[in-house]
Amino acid sequence: MNEDETLPPAGMRRIAWISSNADFGVASVRYRLIYPAAFLQKIGWDNIVTSSPDSLIKRLPELDAIVIVKRLDPGIIRIVSEANDVGVPVVLDLCDDILDQDYRATGHEMFRIVFDAIAPRLSGLVTTGTFLKRRFEAYGFKGPIFVIPDCVETPALANLGQNFLNMTNGVSSSFAVRIAARAKVKLKHARDFSYRFYKAFRHPRRSMLDLRHTVRTVLNGDGSQATRGASAALDDPYFKEALKDKRRSLIWFGNHGGPHSDFGMATLLTIGPELREAYSQSPFVLIVVSNDHDKWKHLIEPIGVPTRFVPWSHEGTQVLLKKARAFIMPTGDDSFSLSKSANRVTLALEQNTPVIAEPLESLDWMAAGVHRSGIASAIVECLENRESTVETAQALRTSAHQHFSISQIAELWKDAIETFKPYTKTRGAYGDLKLPEKLLVLINNATDRPIAMAVLDAARKLGVETAVIVSQEACFRNPQLIEDLVSRRISPTFIQRQSARRTDYRWLRNATALFCPSESDLPAHAVPHWLTKLANQCSIRSYTAQHGLSNIALTDPDSKDAKIASGTIFTWNDPSMLPDWVEPSIRERTIATGRITDPSSWTLKNLRPLDKRPERIGIFENLHWSAYPDSFRNDFKAIVFALAERHPETEFVMMPHPAGLWSVKFIKTTELPANLTIANPASRERLGATGVNALASIDRILTTPSSIAVDAAQIGLPTIILAPEDFDLSLYQGLNFVQSAEEASAALFDTPIDILNAGTKAFLAASMLETMDAAERAVRLMFPDLFKTASEGEMKVRRIQSVSSL
Repeated sequence: MNEDETLPPAGMRRIAWISSNADFGVASVRYRLIYPAAFLQKIGWDNIVTSSPDSLIKRLPELDAIVIVKRLDPGIIRIVSEANDVGVPVVLDLCDDILDQDYRATGHEMFRIVFDAIAPRLSGLVTTGTFLKRRFEAYGFKGPIFVIPDCVETPALANLGQNFLNMTNGVSSSFAVRIAARAKVKLKHARDFSYRFYKAFRHPRRSMLDLRHTVRTVLNGDGSQATRGASAALDDPYFKEALKDKRRSLIWFGNHGGPHSDFGMATLLTIGPELREAYSQSPFVLIVVSNDHDKWKHLIEPIGVPTRFVPWSHEGTQVLLKKARAFIMPTGDDSFSLSKSANRVTLALEQNTPVIAEPLESLDWMAAGVHRSGIASAIVECLENRESTVETAQALRTSAHQHFSISQIAELWKDAIETFKPYTKTRGAYGDLKLPEKLLVLINNATDRPIAMAVLDAARKLGVETAVIVSQEACFRNPQLIEDLVSRRISPTFIQRQSARRTDYRWLRNATALFCPSESDLPAHAVPHWLTKLANQCSIRSYTAQHGLSNIALTDPDSKDAKIASGTIFTWNDPSMLPDWVEPSIRERTIATGRITDPSSWTLKNLRPLDKRPERIGIFENLHWSAYPDSFRNDFKAIVFALAERHPETEFVMMPHPAGLWSVKFIKTTELPANLTIANPASRERLGATGVNALASIDRILTTPSSIAVDAAQIGLPTIILAPEDFDLSLYQGLNFVQSAEEASAALFDTPIDILNAGTKAFLAASMLETMDAAERAVRLMFPDLFKTASEGEMKVRRIQSVSSL
């Protein structure tokens, strides 16, 4: 349609649709703009599609209505203002809660500012379902809100939409130029070997660990790009391998997720137990079609059932859907997840693929396929009884067409547009949506896991809403963390260090309190330190905890200059017992709660008789720590070997530090004495048999200076410390110290048990408050308004929260 074209004939309606882009590969663009506009065009309405406010404003006198699709930038204010002046109704179409304060990294406040400006001047608002309708009402939108669901996407409709995009001249020239330029750049990159080489090795550690993925990227380009041609999608090596896989398959597809919500790929962790149960009865492979290979690698691949990753493509997804025995769709717990539409379900049903989904308001029209429980049995049913489950899917497909055919959706749009009235001056106020108290927990490394899980369990027990972020470093070779998430049905947000941009507020997830088990300005804590400072900027209460006996900035003199940004620091013992060198600004933010950790050390207490000759000795090392010289690492290995050879009738088990894994990396299994083994915590076969849990099967322990000594003391196990001659052991007073195989042998095998026990008790008494409810006490302190029983210590935390110079 040319700019100088005359007004449409009498009776024909001319609608302008404006969005940020017209990318057919973006689901929200297809469902909310291209399909309704294309069908209205087919039945005789005139439709203009543009991304240019200037182009649209020039044509205002020709228009009967304007639809703004999921766009809230300052240019929209001008469109609404100009349209109000000439009496053209304007409606805003939102298929997601983009007013959520953490929705976008750039513009999370801009969306609200623009919405505030235009809301009283809109003729109406359109959204996909009743959940979002209530959400926008809570934000204070006073005008009419129309519910227009996403349509069923059929091959015929997809062709209609593609042809509409190709043929319409309504796309502004600047927009067309921008799309063409973007396509040209993508084509150049696809052909540029050096670019693909860069993409393959931009994450060095990932590249070394996943050589096959790296080689594929070099040869074929980065398969995670969202917009690719059909032939490129079907030629993707991951897609080809999934297609050739002869195993029965389940499929999950969708956006990998985002910092602002628990939607996306990680929701598969919430049904991990059901997946495993179903697999034990009827094996399958889970195909994950999405746009983040790293997230799949670290979170989903270790889930406990065979999985494959396939880069997202519209065409490839439909092919794999047709092959799959079922599409599974767990959902997150937050408002953003619960507001999702049914379009992924209807897309699966269009291929006659059975659906196994958790409840959503948008799925109220279908009874079969929606499960509050019994997901495992539903998976087995789809795997074993394909004929009957496909018949059910076909019936649901018919029902979907009855509810969401494009003709019905077009009628809803016609009715809505006919209802729109031009703006008349009114007065209204933006709503005040009061957010509930919410705890955000960041698991940054492997040693954060027991502290984080203790706090999460306590918060859930007390009824506090929680959200979880896990870092790539925490997930890396840490199957126990994945197991913990699966067992608790936690869908975490996944973060990589390069994602921690300075002002990306989405990661805060609408939290009112942030807890980082470890946090400081040292490089190892870069992510929690960044997130804590971000929380402080937003007046979100921030907390951390003493996570080790020798703790950065609290008890370790080698790191006394480190800074902690958290507003409150939970310590194991009375803050008055902290060393004199502790920074005053840190000391005044400390509160004693006792040791926050996995309750295993309490439940395992005195499980084994201690007054007998040791049959199994645990050897714990954290030799990755920079405090140890290489000479001691060599001595440690020699002493342990000599000790094992000295007592061939005794079993020795070495437990590596879960983050450092020094003995796994530097001791070959072929050189181990026959009675010495290394229990690798990164091995799935060792789940539940390392760390604190391993202490249940051990009679005595030998360890380098480490917090495992506290775990052992809490359980009641005799503990011997092996350290270099000049090592500061002031924190370990009461325990036996040894420096040779002879001394270790005497301490472990010849020292009377009552002497060992007395030293263990003295060490424990000096180290921490003896309490089992430290995590629960911490959670109550984090939410003083929820738990009103304020003791003197709890009142102190409120005073600390007012400290702004962090």
